[in-house]
Amino acid sequence: MLNAGMIIAILSGGALIASVLFQTTTAEGFSASLGGRETSRFQKGSRDELLEKVCKVAAVVWVLSMLFVASVWFKSQ
Repeated sequence: MLNAGMIIAILSGGALIASVLFQTTTAEGFSASLGGRETSRFQKGSRDELLEKVCKVAAVVWVLSMLFVASVWFKSQ
């Protein structure tokens, strides 16, 4: 039980880190709008929407799996 919870926590933590790293920053969008980039500031790309959803789901799964691992570990002590 403990090992499965830790594996889920590691995988969801990795997904959380990766999804945050691949998102475009607000500063990048602002400088792109000043620089005359073709994309509109008010229109989100499908990649950013997907990364936001992945980030939210990974964060919830990570928190729940860490709570599960902590509760199993404390009960075993």
